[in-house]
Parts: sequence; C-alpha cells; structure tokens
Amino acid sequence: MSSEKISTGNEAAAFTERFSRVLAVVIEEGNYSEEQLKKIRMFESTVFGLLSAEVQQYLQSLDDDSFQIVASAFFRHAYGETWLEKVTEQVKALTVDNVKNIIKNALLRESVNGYGHPDLKRRQKENPIPAAAELMMGCYIEQIEVQTRNAVIVMRSKGYDTVQSGFFDEDDGSQFFDIDEEVASQVPDVLVDEMMEKYAVKVEVKRIDLNRTYIILTPDQYKDVDSWREALDYFAEAMPTKGKEVFNAFGLGVNFAFKAIKQYPMDAILTSAVNDRQRQLVKELYQCKTKADVIRLFVTDPDKAEQLLIRDALESDNGGFGEVVGLFSTYSHVIDSESIAEGIDLIKQELDLLTEKYSGVEEKKQYLVTIERALRYLKGRLEQFK
Repeated sequence: MSSEKISTGNEAAAFTERFSRVLAVVIEEGNYSEEQLKKIRMFESTVFGLLSAEVQQYLQSLDDDSFQIVASAFFRHAYGETWLEKVTEQVKALTVDNVKNIIKNALLRESVNGYGHPDLKRRQKENPIPAAAELMMGCYIEQIEVQTRNAVIVMRSKGYDTVQSGFFDEDDGSQFFDIDEEVASQVPDVLVDEMMEKYAVKVEVKRIDLNRTYIILTPDQYKDVDSWREALDYFAEAMPTKGKEVFNAFGLGVNFAFKAIKQYPMDAILTSAVNDRQRQLVKELYQCKTKADVIRLFVTDPDKAEQLLIRDALESDNGGFGEVVGLFSTYSHVIDSESIAEGIDLIKQELDLLTEKYSGVEEKKQYLVTIERALRYLKGRLEQFK
C-alpha cells in the first residue's frame, strides 16, 4: 500500500473521529426519530468522501469550536424525507468560502442574539419597566437581535405584527421577519428591485401556515451587523403602511404584557407612548383582569382567540400535557385537511392515554376537558374544508 493511501486513510479516520464527537452532541440535543438517526449515521459514514480535498484540509485546520460550528450546520435541517439527499448535494458543493461564511454567520448571530445579550441584562437591571411600544411588541427591544431592532419598531408602527426577526439561516446569513397575519403581506416589486440593486439582497415572501408569513432577505455574500442594520432599516422604512399598530398575541407576547400590568402602574408606561394609538391600547390593556381578557383584547378574531385560549390552558400544565401542547400548536396552524385530520388522530391518541392515566384524579379533570376542547376546535376547522 502506498504512503499516499496510508496518509489519506489516516486523515479520513482523524476527520471521522472529530465529526463523531460533534455528532454525539447534535443527537443529544436533538429530537430525532429512529429513521432520522439512521440517515444521520449513513451521512456520518460518507461525509469525508463527499468533501473536496481542499475543504477536507481546511476543516481539519480549524480549532474545535469552528469545526463544531460547521459540522453542526449539516444537521440544522435534518428533517423531511429528502434531507439526506439534499445535505449530500450541499456537502459535495461546499467550498472553503462557504465554510468561512458559515463560521462568520454563526459567530455574528451569537453576538447579536437578544436573549442573554449584555444589553438585555443591563436593561432588566436598570430599567425593567417596558415602554408602550415594547408592550405592543411583547418583549423588550433588547431581546431582539441587534441588526433588526429599529426595523421591527418601524414595521410594527406600520401595522405588521412581527413575531420573530433576525437570522433565518446561518448557512447563507439570510434574515427574516415572521409576521402574524390572516392575509399575506406583499412587498412592492420596486422595493424588491431596490434591495437587490442597493444591497445585493434577494427578497422572498413565503406563506408558511394559516396565519403566518415569512419575509426572507438573502444576501449574495456575507454582511456584518452594520451592513444588515442599514439594509433592514431601509427595507422597513420603504414598506407600505398596512394598518394600525397592534399587540403581539403570539408566543410570549401575552405573558409579557400580562406580567407588566401586574407589576407596574399604568402611568409609568403611558409616559413612553409616542402616539394616541399606543396610549389607547395601554389603557385598554390595564382594564384586563385575567390572561384570558388580555388574549381577547389582543385578538379580535373569535376563532383565533379560541385557538390561543386553548393553547394557554394546555400550557398551564406542561408537566403532564407537554406532548399535547406541541401537537396543538402545530396542527392548529396547518392549512390542509389531511394534516388537520392527522392532528386530530394524534391528539385523540394522547387523550385516550391520559384519560386512562388520570382516571379518577380530580385535579387533572379540567385539563382533560381542555384537550377535548382542542379536539373540537380542530374538528371545526376540518369541517370548513368540506
């Protein structure tokens, strides 16, 4: 056997050993089915041979933290029937420049992430009273990624109910606005063209479920935080006004607002209101006595309000009903009858198991009633397709 082949074999073994260490962390942190794990193991056994010699050499030159960033990126979307085929093609096409961008974007995202950011810790310590705009938004401004903070404020002032924002995909560094809305937002063609001409950013609108729209902005090359801030601010300012500023009823928005009105006097928040709309909404919020009141204030559509009320009731006992919470959160948003029917079957199975488990346990009775309420809601949505 030639020395070249021995060397290649040693390099493959060394790479596979490092990759396996990362894979163990990925599997521990993930929630993969047996079928998914089978595909991941198949990928593990072939990954070295898929990479070009140049990328193999560059990856092996990286420190352990950078190597883990790149290796973990392969499994970021390890779901769906075609995942193995897609990731195989991506790895075959991987270049050293791609690898460098993955690392830079991962480090950038870590540096701008609002949760755990020094800005948030300082804010919570020095000035925990939320501003009126933050009450509408459902979080402190410091909880939003640095590059999207101003853009989110502008988008919300124009009536776009943003739920999430910031990094969408670390592989390409794309950013997004996740908008809770019944009718998908439209980005004017002239703005799409301007974003490409001025910032080399592609704009795409995706409808992801019954009430959610993603506006995704993808750069043609790596952008640092200042470049992204400039591009996102321009985009938000150029977007047309959709309506009036609203409360964020999705995710933790209700909890944030309900906690605020219990802790702080109304006048302390009213002083930060910048317009009559904010003053009006703050005053209405302080009339709420329960979290259910807050949900009904935030959501004028009865069907959507019922969805949120059910989810809130289910979440009140995560210890016993965590699986049902996840199922209802997923299937209450899907927009096809087949998926809704699947959700009904899965929740019905959980209800049967929990009914047997908690038979005769008085304190669990109300939660079982809530699951039945969730089933009625989904069955009602299914009827709309007939």
